[in-house]
Amino acid sequence: SHYIATQGPVHETVYDFWRMIWQEQSACIVMVTNLVEVGRVKCYKYWPDDTEVYGDFKVACVEVEPLAEYVVRTFTLERRGYNEIREVKQFHFTGWPDHGVPYNATGLLSFIRRVKQSNPPSAGP
Repeated sequence: SHYIATQGPVHETVYDFWRMIWQEQSACIVMVTNLVEVGRVKCYKYWPDDTEVYGDFKVACVEVEPLAEYVVRTFTLERRGYNEIREVKQFHFTGWPDHGVPYNATGLLSFIRRVKQSNPPSAGP
């Protein structure tokens, strides 16, 4: 298995983030930080609640599945000039405290299993 590890995008790098997802043919995004922790912005909200255009990419949120310790969001990703629509799932673990570890491993293990089950073998990192 291959992975790309990156910090959460800032406002100025959101386009680059989606370009990387497209270029590497990634089907899953795993996020283990919250947008704001202890009153401090940790990550820019790089995904739309509905549909947003970032340069030549159109990202549409088509499903949100909130669970106890994580949220699964499903997006469609289109690039202008390409006749292709890709599905990208974001797994956002919300139960990881800043400068700590999850209190209970059960939710984290469930999260990891779900990510592994959802990533197609043909997908990029």
